[in-house]
Amino acid sequence: MKKDALELVSGMKNHELKKPSRGKHQVYYNANPKKNETGDCVIRAFAIAFDKTWYQVFDELTALARQEATIMDADECWKPYLAKQKVEPVQTIRKGKHLWKDGTAFVKAHNEGRYILQMANHLSVSVDGVIYDIWDCSDKFVYKAWRVLAE
Repeated sequence: MKKDALELVSGMKNHELKKPSRGKHQVYYNANPKKNETGDCVIRAFAIAFDKTWYQVFDELTALARQEATIMDADECWKPYLAKQKVEPVQTIRKGKHLWKDGTAFVKAHNEGRYILQMANHLSVSVDGVIYDIWDCSDKFVYKAWRVLAE
């Protein structure tokens, strides 16, 4: 592995995110404590974006899902959870021109800060211009995005 790939992203308490090799915009990272590769993208993305543990986000979403009588990855659960966080929406699609950005284009344009990325049937996260996920979703279109605001 190249030396620059071993450097870590600073400022995270709960996650040790490695920086990618030069020219890469996606790194494999699994926030799941058992390293299960399962349908927990909402939990993983929020855990990294808000620098919480997977269990913290799981518990918070579970309580909200129970209250709403739905599942954690349903829009009726994760969107109210997101609305309670310190985030701001980021424009991803230009109206009229339909200029869509895939994950790579998005992180190149937003290379500082933490962002939650809504893609087709998936949530992911980018930190300082890098997508951290259990699979390379950088070619998927980013339909909506939210910038995590500093505390």
